[in-house]
Amino acid sequence: MSGDRIWSRGIDILAEVGRSARTPEQPGTPEQATPANPATPPPEAPAAAWPLDETDAIPDIGDAYRAHGRVSNKPELMLAFITPDNPLEAFAYGDLRRVRVIRAKEAGGGPILLLRFLEAEITDVTIDGRNLLGLADQILRHRIPWLRGLPPHRTIADPMATVITRIDIRTAAGSSNQA
Repeated sequence: MSGDRIWSRGIDILAEVGRSARTPEQPGTPEQATPANPATPPPEAPAAAWPLDETDAIPDIGDAYRAHGRVSNKPELMLAFITPDNPLEAFAYGDLRRVRVIRAKEAGGGPILLLRFLEAEITDVTIDGRNLLGLADQILRHRIPWLRGLPPHRTIADPMATVITRIDIRTAAGSSNQA
């Protein structure tokens, strides 16, 4: 077969597939259309495009400890911080200006993350814990919905687990509350 005939045959096959996949035209608008077979129930409405999964919900005080929410496949709008002292404080990822990894001050300690948010005032969020480098990478990509500090008097035995032992939120020195 020549190239033109192969191309023509390919278009014929695509047209045939398209015709077999279509249902006959229905009268009226799509909302008023009657099903081709009245005995067949109408199709269910599609599920929400991004249903809220309970594993992504901000945890309650009594929930099992997790250092952070599930990594999102799309950028998040806000980053929420949950500490034993504050049930919730959130900042817009759009205001995140700096992510800094600081070496541990003690031998065997994990790095410290310093996040700087710039809005009406400059706010520094210090995150201390262990195995935080992967978390820093996901924060840089705006993929983490929330972070949670470990409740007091709790320990996590798994040495490979990401654990946040401290979240400190402070207005940077010299910043102004005035917009």
